[in-house]
Amino acid sequence: MQYKEVWDVLSKVNVSDKIMKKNKLSYLSWAHCHEVMMEHYPEYNWKVTEYNKADGSKTNVLTYQGPDGPSAGVHVTVTIQNLVRDCFLPCMTGYSNKATVFPNARDINDAIQRCYVKACALFGLGVSLYWGEDVPRDGREKNVEPANLKIEKAPHKKVEEKKTTFGEAMQGPKPDKQHKELEYQDDGSMKFIGIPGTEEKQTTPDLGDM
Repeated sequence: MQYKEVWDVLSKVNVSDKIMKKNKLSYLSWAHCHEVMMEHYPEYNWKVTEYNKADGSKTNVLTYQGPDGPSAGVHVTVTIQNLVRDCFLPCMTGYSNKATVFPNARDINDAIQRCYVKACALFGLGVSLYWGEDVPRDGREKNVEPANLKIEKAPHKKVEEKKTTFGEAMQGPKPDKQHKELEYQDDGSMKFIGIPGTEEKQTTPDLGDM
C-alpha cells in the first residue's frame, strides 16, 4: 500500500456533517474519526507513546519545565498496514491553543484524543479543517483564479539641471544672501558685514544706569 493511495481516499471524505464547533473552532471528534477510519481501513491501529520515568514506571506524557511551571505534551502514532504517521501535541486548556501549566488528567486525555485526530489528518482525513475549511479540497485549485492586482507606477518627474557658464564657474559660488557676520567697531557698536546693502549699525546699550 502507498501513502498516495490512502491520501486519495481519506482526503476526499466529506466530514462536513460530522464537524463539531466549540468556542468558534471547528473540529472532528475522535469518535467520528475512528468511525471513518474503520469504514475504510478496519485493520488500522493507533497508540500513545510511553516514556520511562526515573522510578521505573511509565507515563504517556513528555514534560517540560518552563518559567511559569511545568507543561506537557503527548505523542500518537497511527498505522495503516505498512504506513505510519505520527504527531505530537501539547496539553492545552480547552480550545485556547495555549499550553497548560500543571496539566491535569483531563487535559492529558483531551490532548491524546486531539493528537490522534491530527495524526489521522496526516493521512488526509479531515485535513481541510487545519486550513480553515469544512469541505475537502478536491478540485479547489482548479477553481481558484489569481487576484487581479493593478499596480500603478508613480509619475516620473524630470529634474531640470541648471547650466553654469564658464565665467560663473571661475567666479566660484555666490555668497549666501542669508549669511551675515558681526564686526565690532572702535566706538563699541556692531554692524553686519559680508553682504553688500545689508549693513546696519547697532548702538551698544549704556550699562551705566543698570
